[in-house]
Amino acid sequence: EWYNKEFCPDAGIDPKTAPTIGLVLQKSHINTKDDTHYVSLISELESRGARVVSIYSGGLDFSGPVEEYFYDANGKAIVDNVINL
Repeated sequence: EWYNKEFCPDAGIDPKTAPTIGLVLQKSHINTKDDTHYVSLISELESRGARVVSIYSGGLDFSGPVEEYFYDANGKAIVDNVINL
């Protein structure tokens, strides 16, 4: 809710019309603070008017976070594209 109601308007992103990009992050990069490429990509996508939904998982199976954050309760995708870094 914060993202759509506060961040997006301040960043010039219209949450009703903006494309939504799902971003799959690797936990090992986050744990080692090797995340500059993630920060740069998210900043670039948002500067171009996109909403970004990021997920990560501790293992190689991302199905749980993908189902929880990239789909609504009815199973409809809420992201337009997915990038796996």
